Amino acid sequence: MAKYFLSLWAILSALIAFELYRLHRNPEHSMLFYLQTRHLLKAKFDLSPDPGRTLSLWFGYVGFGLMLLTNLYIIRKRLNFFRQLGVLKNWLDFHIFCGLMGPTLILFHCDFKVRGLVAISFWSMIVSLSSGIVGRYVYTQISKLKGDFVREAEAYNRRISALIEHKELEISEEELAHYRTQALEAAGGRQVSNNPMMALTSSLIGDVKMRLLSTLAPAAMGPAGELFFREYAVNMRKANTVDSFNRLMGYWHTFHTPFAVFMYLAAVLHIAAEFWLGAA
Repeated sequence: MAKYFLSLWAILSALIAFELYRLHRNPEHSMLFYLQTRHLLKAKFDLSPDPGRTLSLWFGYVGFGLMLLTNLYIIRKRLNFFRQLGVLKNWLDFHIFCGLMGPTLILFHCDFKVRGLVAISFWSMIVSLSSGIVGRYVYTQISKLKGDFVREAEAYNRRISALIEHKELEISEEELAHYRTQALEAAGGRQVSNNPMMALTSSLIGDVKMRLLSTLAPAAMGPAGELFFREYAVNMRKANTVDSFNRLMGYWHTFHTPFAVFMYLAAVLHIAAEFWLGAA
């Protein structure tokens, strides 16, 4: 689901950017102009992409609306009435999509020129977005209880043993222990640290290694062996670092929330000022 939302954000951003490029260079070749000529868009709708014009304002409205929608995840998580609606992980992925798409539209709204009150709101939004991406990673490290991670690691350990028996490989206990230790070390879970930042750093480096290394299992075990050793090591690492990541999540909330609140306050003041000046 996360990859789907990231792909959707990338595609929408690219399409909007291309449309704005057309409107700047050759408006008659743009999709909006085509819709207008087919009377699918009101003739009085201003297609100018310049800041302060109709199209730019709509980018701002929709962008701010998407930023407001990020709060649905918080409502889903906090209120008992909504806890039966969907899977929390999917709500988090939608939360991140809105947190990506909203700032993107705000950038288009201000034509990549951030000044004054808009700049305060925008940079608060960027800090909130960046910390949100980190928060998503932290969440994946504590998505289960410590015992659940251990049980999952043991399940993969049994699958490793079953694969060895199935392929009738002659591997001693010492060799098997060596491969397990090697995989756990590559995943960043061998050295357990009570320092949350050290745990975060080792986990990030471990995830990179997990993607790059391809020698975690005996070659005779094939791709299945590689997968089982990887999953064993990652789950053991999460079990070893879950306490540190729980502490880190607490620090993250302390950092993330004030920037999010300040972003909304600055945005509301900006919108109110624009309406007041427009009506004056």
